[in-house]
Formats: sequence, structure tokens, C-alpha cells
Amino acid sequence: MMIVFWTLDVLHPSVLAIIPIGLSCIMDGFGKSFISEMYIRNDLLDCFGVLMIVIAIENCNVHKRLALKVLLVFGCSHFRLSFLLFFTSTFISMWISNTLACGLMMPIVKAILLELEKLGILEMYQTIGKAKQISTRHEQRIFPAAPKIEFPHFMLLNLPGVLVMETLLYLWMNFNFLGMFRNRSTIEVAMTEEESQYMNTLLATQYHQMGKLKFHEFAVASVAILACLLQATLSTAHIDHAVPSNTDFHNHFRVSSPCITCVVILFLMPTHLDFMKYFKKKSGQDPVQNENNEPLPTTQSKSCLNWDMVRQEIHWSVLLIIAGSSTLFESLKDSGMHAEFEAFLLMFKGWPPFALVFVIVVFCKILTEFASNFCIVYGLLPNIARVSVMCGTNPHYLMMAATLASSLPFHLVTGASVNAMVCAYVHIPPWRMMYAGLGPSLISIIVVWLTVAVWSTAIWTDITLDPDWSDVNVFQIFRKG
Repeated sequence: MMIVFWTLDVLHPSVLAIIPIGLSCIMDGFGKSFISEMYIRNDLLDCFGVLMIVIAIENCNVHKRLALKVLLVFGCSHFRLSFLLFFTSTFISMWISNTLACGLMMPIVKAILLELEKLGILEMYQTIGKAKQISTRHEQRIFPAAPKIEFPHFMLLNLPGVLVMETLLYLWMNFNFLGMFRNRSTIEVAMTEEESQYMNTLLATQYHQMGKLKFHEFAVASVAILACLLQATLSTAHIDHAVPSNTDFHNHFRVSSPCITCVVILFLMPTHLDFMKYFKKKSGQDPVQNENNEPLPTTQSKSCLNWDMVRQEIHWSVLLIIAGSSTLFESLKDSGMHAEFEAFLLMFKGWPPFALVFVIVVFCKILTEFASNFCIVYGLLPNIARVSVMCGTNPHYLMMAATLASSLPFHLVTGASVNAMVCAYVHIPPWRMMYAGLGPSLISIIVVWLTVAVWSTAIWTDITLDPDWSDVNVFQIFRKG
């Protein structure tokens, strides 16, 4: 029912997101710990922190300064700008969460589009008629004797696929939206030399009018960069194994803490340093006055972020969508639906390993459109591990395929927090996202399948063979899970 509702967009996404939570409470959901956990999940806390950082960025106008500088340096060519933004986003998201990477890029991209709109090059928004309403977790150590997949090997596995996929996605997006490889384009992307010089003059004038870099801009930009550095370093740092495995402390520490910590800094950071002058005092001067005989301020300094800004500008629907889709998938798991998923995959038991990888990639790719990649991976990996053992295949082989395929939602806002953030930020109609995602979905399925079925065998020559460690207490561990 929820799949039909989300696909057809029968109600506002926020309203649809509440339905699974309400149904879970009615259908023996009272007392289920996962319902309350949805609102303190790592991905939701991370998204909440990123949205507040985005508000601070837009409030200080540092994104406009960056947008003007980008246009001055790289020009107004749509193909050139899309290439720059596309691969910049790709590189950033390789080191930090896709939520934070998307949050940092959204105001910059929007500012660039607004400047191009002011120059008369394009219209940012498309008018389409009347507006519509828009359990305690733990590490699943399934195979304790299995060798670890080290980060350099995992990076080597994915880097060629990332480059190929991003190149094909770049070509698809430009073909679909800018008319690349077609006789005509819906957007005029070429300009005469005189027009180009005129645009550069206008852009240079606007950039000059912004003046020197203000402390407000510098402070917000520094905190945003700090969030990226903290998340990039903490996500790859070694976490002390003394932390009990039945707690989620280490996950919150690695994922949520950098953004939330930087948000607190923004709430405390002033927008200017004018208050410093009150620390200067000449000998014999009244202590309640500064050297210019100005009285001490009686109100607090304006901060880079305050609750009024958050209350008015944050997209609360994004948080509801994340919690609602997560609740839906957790309810499936709690009801035993995962056993049916496992039975479906066992129908392909006699197939060759590379064909089984293709089935799992397509299966997980479809599921990840309706819940976050964390929910899909957390819920399905134990079942896929069991399927691997029953099929006599290396569990790493199939589990890597499921992990990579669960990170590629392109059609619905429920698939990832970044989809919900972007749709709410620039009001993308659901049907538009579903149509634009056709090409990326086909590309990602082929690339992920080739990455796991072909490229992984060059890195681990024995990855298609059934290892001895996969049979050690595996079914006992499954029963405990």
C-alpha cells in the first residue's frame, strides 16, 4: 500500500511518512523499541544537523560568494558547470556522508542557478500548473572467523566503478536535461564572445559589491569545513573495541557527532567581533564604558545560527520521511517478511555465482528506493549471508553486491535522506525524479554487477569459492539474531 501511495504521490510525502508509524502502533506496535529509535537514528540526526548547517550557510551568503567566483573562473557554460559540480560532489561524498556532501553542495548549486537566472540565461524553476501539496542495535558479527575487508581493498574495488558510473551519469543528465548529443536543446548553452564578456562584467561587478570576506562568512565556512574534516577522519578512525558491541555509541560517535557538534558551535559563534572593543580600557576610564564612551550592550550578540532561523527555514518534512520509511522497513523485519525475501532469493540457488550477484543487485536496488541504505543493509545482510552458505558461495561476494546496490536510490524521496532534502529544497515534483532516475538506475545496476562479478575477482582471486570460515557456527548465530 505504501509503495503505491509513494509512487503515485497521492498525498504530501510528510503525510505519507506518518502512516507507517501510525499503522505500526495500531498493529501490535506499542512498545516496539524501533518506533522511538527512528527519531534518534544516526542518519536522521546527521540530516538534521546538515539542514541546520545549510541554513547558516544561506544566512551568511558565503554560498553566493562561492557561486559568483565559480562563474567568474569557469564561465556560464552549462556543460562545464555541470561537469565541475558533478565530479566535485562525487569526490566530496567519497570521504564524508552523502547527506553532508549534498547539504554543502545544495546552497552553492542553488546560488549558481539563481545568478544564471538573474543574467537571463535560464529559469531556475519550471512552472507545471497549480502547485500540489507536496530495538537496540548491535554489530552483526555473522562470520567471526572471516578475514576483514580492508579499506584500501574496498577503495580499490569501488574506485573504477565510481569513475565509470559518474561519467555515464554525467552524460545521461546532460542528455536528459541539456540536450547533449541531440540536434536541439531546451536550454541555450552557447553564447557569443560579446555576450560572454558582458556576463563576466556583470558577475565581476556583483562580486566586487559583496566587498571583502566578512567574519560571518569566514566563521560559517570554517565550521562547515570542520564538520567535513571531523566526519572524514572519525569515519575511518579506529574505534576502541572496549565499547560494548550491544550499544550504538560508536556509530553515533562516528556519524552524528561531527554535524551536531558543529551546529552547537554555530549557535554559540557570533556573526561579528564588535564585542571585542569592550575589552579595551584606558587607565582611569569608567569600567562600564569603552574608550569611545559607549555603554556596554544590554542584549546578546547575534549568532551565526538561532532557533528562529531553524524553526522558519528547516524542511521538517525531510525528517518525517526518513523516520517513516525506516519504520516501514523495520516493521517488515519485525513481522518476519525478511524470511520471505530469503525464500525468494533461494529460488535462484542453482544459478552460477555471477548470475546470483545480478539477481541480488536488482533486488536490493528495488528495495532501496523505499528505505534508506542503512535499513536495507542492516535488515538483509544476515539473510543474504544465509543464502550464500546454502548456495555454496563466498558470503563476501554476495554481501558486497547487496551493500553496493543498496546505496543507489534514484526515484523516490523515501530511498535516501539526500533525495528528500533536494526535493524539499528546490521543490522537485515526484514524477520528475522518477523519470530522471531511469537512466541512472540502469547504469548503476550494470556497473555494480560488473564491479562485483568481474573486478572483485581480480582483487580477491578466491572470492567466488566457498570458504571454510563460512560454516563455523553460522546457523547458531543466525538463530541468535
